[in-house]
Amino acid sequence: MLLRRAVEEPPAAEHRSAVLAELAFAASRAGTPDAEDRLADALAVANGRDERLMLLRERTRLMWLTGRLPEAVEASETALAETEPDTDLHQQLLAELLAVASMHDLSPIYARPQLVELLERASTGWVPEVPALAATLATVLPFVLGDLRLVNPLVDQALTEELWRVDAPPFGLRPDFVMGSLWLSENLERGTQVVHEGLEVVDPDNLFRHGLLHYWMGELRYAAGDLHGARSAASSALDPRWGPWVSWFGFSSATLAHVHMDLDDHHRARAVLGAADDKVDPHQMTGISVDLARARLLLRTGEPAEAAALVDLVQERLEVLGHRGSPQIVWRPLAATAAHALGDTDHARALLEEEVELARRTSALGREGRALRTAAALAEGDERLSLLRQAADVLCRSERRLERARAMHDLGVELHSRGDVPGARTALAESRELAETCGSGALAARALNALHATGARPRRTARTGLDSLTRAERRTVELAAEGMTNREIAAELVIAPRTVEWHLGRAFAKLGVTSRRELRDALERRDLS
Repeated sequence: MLLRRAVEEPPAAEHRSAVLAELAFAASRAGTPDAEDRLADALAVANGRDERLMLLRERTRLMWLTGRLPEAVEASETALAETEPDTDLHQQLLAELLAVASMHDLSPIYARPQLVELLERASTGWVPEVPALAATLATVLPFVLGDLRLVNPLVDQALTEELWRVDAPPFGLRPDFVMGSLWLSENLERGTQVVHEGLEVVDPDNLFRHGLLHYWMGELRYAAGDLHGARSAASSALDPRWGPWVSWFGFSSATLAHVHMDLDDHHRARAVLGAADDKVDPHQMTGISVDLARARLLLRTGEPAEAAALVDLVQERLEVLGHRGSPQIVWRPLAATAAHALGDTDHARALLEEEVELARRTSALGREGRALRTAAALAEGDERLSLLRQAADVLCRSERRLERARAMHDLGVELHSRGDVPGARTALAESRELAETCGSGALAARALNALHATGARPRRTARTGLDSLTRAERRTVELAAEGMTNREIAAELVIAPRTVEWHLGRAFAKLGVTSRRELRDALERRDLS
């Protein structure tokens, strides 16, 4: 209000540009509808290169957050052209151009020798000193080189500087590049830890930041197979209270639709995707993610021809953007499933072979396991069994629990068909337990039915109480009741502290307790009975 009055009651000419700049920054940070006009007014009278660069960077940020990526690239390139090479500012601007280009059209990256050189150096293991550049490279390298093995050292460097400063380059969004790179590289527990830290320290009035944190929580929980946690976080990310600049709307809509499909609720999945249609650009990555979710829904509802046509359209759009091999958009398993349903098994096999090769090249275990399991559905005989064993082995080393549950179900059914009853029961019991832990009642029911077919008579799963706990949850609460801290439990069970928190959170909900003291009382009552 005071800044607006300062402009309406014109200050001295020598102060006008500074006042307009402050007003523009305030409008942009607050997300007001007139923010873009304010930035244009300030740029028109900017005094000096430093002030102009600050405004151009803020305009880049504004275009980024509103999903106008071509304009963001243009503003970023303009700012970069006005800086001196070999300075920290120049590296920060390179990081910002890398950031916006990685989410849109990769051609600006390849058109700049400086950016190509940066990527070539980073591909050899070089880690820049500037945290902003390290964070951006951690996200961009998987897109450009398809290599996830270089992510962790870059993330470590990105975390050497305070992560949650509002004005920290690039665009105050360095945490998002850190979380995004951890998600892409399937370091899901570490990514979730970063999100939790953000929720603890970010100002509650910073609605945009909190919206982004809910978005990333949804992506990470879905990747880890926590369906109910993902549904809650993705729904929160779509809440209108975060303001009009919800650049993640399409991604969260796609994730929420996938969750509904995994819960066999096709009606809600269709409604979520329909609500996203008029809010996303189908030619950008956020809209492409929505169309891929729609293609999966078409497959699940028996419309493979329509699904195949939509995936073909997605491929064309990815090709234009230079993202056909992007680790963010995994389309080949869907295309292969549709092709197989339409009778083109050879094409389906070729797509899955390509997908497995890409996943292995980048060390993306979850992606590889999914591709192997999908390929097994197309195979027969010993090849099918071999592919399922490979999928189960790969996913055993992955943090993608629900994908492992699916692979173990398919492996158990295949082993039973071959007369290996003990092996089938072991695989199906694990599938059932994982599915229940992930909240997939439909998959747990299929695993239970398959167990019954082997002659096993497992107990029906209790919904609450100690009998409802999985083996992992039961062991975790027993150690917690003994007084061990989360870190001590993690060391004892050789798991991550965040996994301990996850097991305890689910156990507390099932037992109806809210503290470790209540947990001890619940266990003591069970022992006495």
